[in-house]
Amino acid sequence: MTTAVLSPLNGGAAVDLAATLFRKQVLPLGSIDYKGQTITFDREYLTDLADSFQQGAFDQVPFLLADENNKHTLDPERFRGEVRGMELTETGLDAILELTPDAADLVRKTKGKLGVSARLIEGLARADGKTFKRAM
Repeated sequence: MTTAVLSPLNGGAAVDLAATLFRKQVLPLGSIDYKGQTITFDREYLTDLADSFQQGAFDQVPFLLADENNKHTLDPERFRGEVRGMELTETGLDAILELTPDAADLVRKTKGKLGVSARLIEGLARADGKTFKRAM
């Protein structure tokens, strides 16, 4: 069974790596309560997410801005870049983001204070038969 989870907002600062490249923690190690269940983001969970990204669970992982009501949509007008990598760190899971020039300027104007959340898919089964325990 496939389940989608929208992770809580992570408001830590993004690290400016290059012109349009940034590093941002997406998920810290720890637990959250989500719709009556506890989800633990331990090293195994975060490793599964990083591995599924590396294995191409999705053809593209876009970076999208929430709308004015903070709703998360797949509206292509909200597209501001792509996730290019996922790396497990000592404190959680970081995304390497390649942003559009306007999104990179926005992040710099906010001094890297970039709040992010992620859509996590548990039990992903693709049309080609490939399956993933979890993916982002």
